[in-house]
Amino acid sequence: MRKEAISQINEDIKRTKRAIISLGCSFVRGHGAIDDAIYRNYTYNATKGSCVITWDLTNARSLVKEFSGIKILRHGDLDFYLNEEKNAFVNVLAKKYFEGSYASINLGISGSGNRATIKELYFYPAINWKELDEIIVIYCPTGAERFDFIDDQYHRLNDNARWTSSWPRISKDRNPVDLLWQGYAEAVHSSKYEIIEQVSHIQELLLWCEHKNAKLIIVPSFSNHYTRENFIGSISQQIYRDNNRKIVKESEYLDSNYQSAVELADMWPWDKMFYPDGHATFMDLVLKQEFPEEETLPWFYTFAGVGSPNMWVTPCCHPSAKAHDLFAKYLYKHIEKKL
Repeated sequence: MRKEAISQINEDIKRTKRAIISLGCSFVRGHGAIDDAIYRNYTYNATKGSCVITWDLTNARSLVKEFSGIKILRHGDLDFYLNEEKNAFVNVLAKKYFEGSYASINLGISGSGNRATIKELYFYPAINWKELDEIIVIYCPTGAERFDFIDDQYHRLNDNARWTSSWPRISKDRNPVDLLWQGYAEAVHSSKYEIIEQVSHIQELLLWCEHKNAKLIIVPSFSNHYTRENFIGSISQQIYRDNNRKIVKESEYLDSNYQSAVELADMWPWDKMFYPDGHATFMDLVLKQEFPEEETLPWFYTFAGVGSPNMWVTPCCHPSAKAHDLFAKYLYKHIEKKL
């Protein structure tokens, strides 16, 4: 979240005494969720299979004049941050569906994992937390394989990227970043590791919510790994590593580990999970709009560089503005009925 948003948040808190906070990755931040008409009426360049798109800047001034929340940066590129922020589900939920009766606090961070997104709660002491009588936290965990650590260059991006993340990938390149990721992949990561990490992270969020008397809703962004069955199965594995910490054997399942695996898996607050319209993730809800008759939904990354047929998934492979609105609608119904 950019610092300039805090003054408006505090004004809204003073007026409403309650807030909705969203935590997660780019799916929460609103990455790519620009006004739908921009995709229809302006030219962008994309390569199939890539989540990176660039815009034809010929009509940039016309675009900025027509749509709110878009800036032309000094070097000529377009900054869609505020337009995306406007369309992110937490803002649509608070401003449209709850008619401005909640302050919205979007703590989503593009590219980050769950360790970072939960810890973001601590980095905004200027927010008037003590004035809040009611808090709802919507946590959308991202891929469990991501691991975050502080990026000491974060000031360069207006406090919007204080974290950097590692993925368990092996590359032929030998630069420090690739070596770091390879070390993580070979000496640290496993399916058991990542699930125990998630159980650990959620304890921090549960303690924060208890301290603030906040209500919690959990909807995974796109990963179907957040199930009790998968948690128990992964934790029940036995991992064997050699002296260099490379995995030499990864058992499928051990009965002897079952009871302790159940106890650990049930530290996850399964009663806080919400399945919008019966779907396991935010993205499953979105893809069902494109493929209502399909029993098995395609992997959303299929639409990288092209977008889904009716643009529920953007060419940069994220939920579109109308997808965020739909998600906000289901969250609103759930909150009104259950909380």
